[in-house]
Amino acid sequence: MQAGPTPLDPLPFYRAWCAEWGAADMPAGAPIGLAECGDRQDAGLLWPLTQHPNPAIRSRAVAGLRTLDVFDAGRLTPLLDDPSPAVTRETVTSLTPSAQRIPVDHLVDRLAPDRPRHQRLAATRLLAAQGGLQQLQTLRALLRDEDDKVRERAGKTVGLGSSFPTSAMS
Repeated sequence: MQAGPTPLDPLPFYRAWCAEWGAADMPAGAPIGLAECGDRQDAGLLWPLTQHPNPAIRSRAVAGLRTLDVFDAGRLTPLLDDPSPAVTRETVTSLTPSAQRIPVDHLVDRLAPDRPRHQRLAATRLLAAQGGLQQLQTLRALLRDEDDKVRERAGKTVGLGSSFPTSAMS
């Protein structure tokens, strides 16, 4: 019986792509591919990619760190301010199990009306994950927010349903 072709091991390719931070040919999926094929030692290649100019690479680097079970709240928290909603969502997913490590004031600052919606929603999710009276009071105040999505998220969090018109709170 003749053996078929030997499949190529993708790990060396993922490592090479991720090691060349500025490589124009880096596939956006390289960071998550590295995490799926590699091990925790590969996190050293992923951390710099959280600052890559391409948001698809940044978001997949954050997801890759989570896949490798590598956590550093101090390094991840600044990514809540990323201009890309995808990066912010991945960051929230990574930070949620340890939301208590994020100062409440840091999250409250991200609720300001002049902040992008995705950053405001991220702060809402993390405040909800923290629990506590101050967080609940902050989320209840958002029931009067002008942004429908922020108001809806706050309403779901405090148990008031998915749609809560601002006129009902007056």
